[in-house]
Amino acid sequence: MKTLIPTPAEVVTTHRSLLRLLVEALRRGTIHALEYADWKEEDVDRAIASALVRKEAKRHLIREGQSAENEEEVDYEAEFLPNLGLIVSAPGVQIRILRSAPNCMLPVPGHSESRKKYYTQMGLMFEDIAPDEPAQPPAVLRLILHWSTVGKDYELDRVYLGCPSEGGETRDSVKSHWDEPIWRRHNLEVDGQVQAEVTDLDIYLDDEATGTGR
Repeated sequence: MKTLIPTPAEVVTTHRSLLRLLVEALRRGTIHALEYADWKEEDVDRAIASALVRKEAKRHLIREGQSAENEEEVDYEAEFLPNLGLIVSAPGVQIRILRSAPNCMLPVPGHSESRKKYYTQMGLMFEDIAPDEPAQPPAVLRLILHWSTVGKDYELDRVYLGCPSEGGETRDSVKSHWDEPIWRRHNLEVDGQVQAEVTDLDIYLDDEATGTGR
C-alpha cells in the first residue's frame, strides 16, 4: 500500500493548537535572546541567540504542559551545536524545531546520519495517487518547524512548517513534499507592499488578529 502524505492544510487543521503554542514559544524565545543582550549591554550575538531561543521556548512549552526534548538528547551530534533544536511529538506527528537556513529554507542535515534518516520520508501527495489506488498516511509524519528573525532586535519574522522527503550534505540535496509559511511577523513589507493576505495556513495567536499584517 502506498504512503499518502497529508497536505499542509490538513496538518495545520489537525494540529493548529499545538502549532500556535510552538509559535508563541518561539516568540518568547526571541524576546528572551534580546533581553539577554540588553542585560549584557551589547548587540544580539547570533552565535548564541539560537540556544537562548531554544532554552526559553522549551521553558514555555513545559509550563504549558507540552513535553519537549533537546535534539541532542535524542541523537547528539557535535556538528549541529550552532543549530540544535527541540523535538516535540503529538499523535501522528513528530516535529523538529530548528532555525531556518539562509533565505528561509529548510536546514541542511549535513553529515548527521540521524538527520538524514529523519528527512528521508517517501510518499505521494493525493493528486499523484490514482482514485482506486489504496493508500494510507504514515504512522508518524516527520515535520520541520523552522524559524527566522529580522533586524538588530532579533524579532521573530517567519515560521515555516516543512515536510521533508530527503536531505544530505548539500543545499541541493534537500527536498520536501512541501514547505509552507504558517506565521508572518506583523507589518512585514516588501517594496512597500504588505505581504499576502491571510491564508488557511496562518496560525492565529491569542493576542493577534492574524499571523499576517496588522
